[in-house]
Amino acid sequence: MGHVTEAIVVKDTKRNVRFMFPVNPDQISITDGRTFTEVPIINLGMTLLAGPVMPQGLQFASFLPKKYDASYCNYRKIEDPLRSWNRLIGWMGRGINNVQRSSTPLRVTITGSKFSQLMVITDFSRDQFGGEPGDIYFQITFAQWRRQIIRIEKAAVKPAPKRDDPPKTPTTYTVVRGDSLWKIAKKFYGSGSKWPTIYNANRKLIGGNPNLIHPGQVLTIP
Repeated sequence: MGHVTEAIVVKDTKRNVRFMFPVNPDQISITDGRTFTEVPIINLGMTLLAGPVMPQGLQFASFLPKKYDASYCNYRKIEDPLRSWNRLIGWMGRGINNVQRSSTPLRVTITGSKFSQLMVITDFSRDQFGGEPGDIYFQITFAQWRRQIIRIEKAAVKPAPKRDDPPKTPTTYTVVRGDSLWKIAKKFYGSGSKWPTIYNANRKLIGGNPNLIHPGQVLTIP
């Protein structure tokens, strides 16, 4: 972009905190990229296939001065360089490795231009020189932030088809001396009170008196 005559401003969109770099860089680099993969295609040879567009990047180098100098500072009230450094490091920690996922991006604006993007800091390094104590020289890289929403839809679970149980084959029981319908119900159902079930299934055989059953009778146990 050449020599920058305006200022670079970073705004924390979560806390509404604004930071202007005190000294403009001599040059900034704005990148837009697309990945390409070289693949062999029959009869055509090696061919480049375009991949997805990469996030826009912004990179520049400058310094955080210890003292104000009207010849290069954008404003008079200069923040302590270490404090500015820690602020930017904190913003990078919130966004690094989360270019696509960070929920609190930074609004990066170059005043006097149309550049204004939601971005995260992906790299930030510094140098200090002995002849300029207190000044922090740095290189910083931003990457465009894009909201990425992943929807996970639960697959509908279909109930297992209901299986019809095969019809139960009735059991038979031959009456012995001393039996009663109560005893027989107790034997087969675990409860003598269910004797009417046996009686109703054998009413024609037993007759009208359920208390009168005879040894040798073959009863159906439903």
